Amino acid sequence: MFQPHCTRRAGAFLFALLCILFATRSLAANQDLNALQALISPYVTAQLGGNDKTIKVEAADIDPRLQLPACAKPEAFTPPGARLWGQTSIGLRCNNPVWSIYVPTSIHIFGPAVYSAAPLARGKVLVASDLTVEQADLSDLGPGVLSRPEDALGKILTIGLPAHFPLRTSMLKMPLAVLSGQTIHIRGRTDGIEVSNQGRAMSNGAVGERIPVKLSSGRIIYATITGSGLAEVEF
Repeated sequence: MFQPHCTRRAGAFLFALLCILFATRSLAANQDLNALQALISPYVTAQLGGNDKTIKVEAADIDPRLQLPACAKPEAFTPPGARLWGQTSIGLRCNNPVWSIYVPTSIHIFGPAVYSAAPLARGKVLVASDLTVEQADLSDLGPGVLSRPEDALGKILTIGLPAHFPLRTSMLKMPLAVLSGQTIHIRGRTDGIEVSNQGRAMSNGAVGERIPVKLSSGRIIYATITGSGLAEVEF
């Protein structure tokens, strides 16, 4: 009479215990999505760096219905072709077990930007009074905007600019250091011995560019311009 009742109670207790263990194991087996999302902002900040910039990262919430196997070392990454500014996506992945997701992310970068202080004509050699520096949302301005005026000083504008226009590296070129037909001094090194010679430049060139040079013997070599009327060659 008494035994069946005890058996039913024991069976119910065992069933409840199994349910609790199964639920606990299921929770433990899923990745914490909040911890996963928290990886995005530190990753972006570390990638962009720079003490002169303020970086604001806003990542979209990960769908709470998403169930991912728990990962001991999840990591953030930049998907191929993605940019680290404006509206983009940041990847989150695990190597064991293998999974990856992409999270829509908004990145704003605030820092110094160089602007034209007045209308500037094409071909102008830039001086300090031509430039001004202001704090700006660099993610709105796009890539290539100069952050230091010294990077523009002495360079030549390839296009005309209105006042208060951001300067980009693509708008600038180095001034010519060598003119076509000019006699230049060439320095080189061969077998540990430094040699020098003179030649006639066969094209215009700025510092860092390689140009053809005709030596007195009639031989044509290519030399890298290092300064006004100066070039180096590797034999």
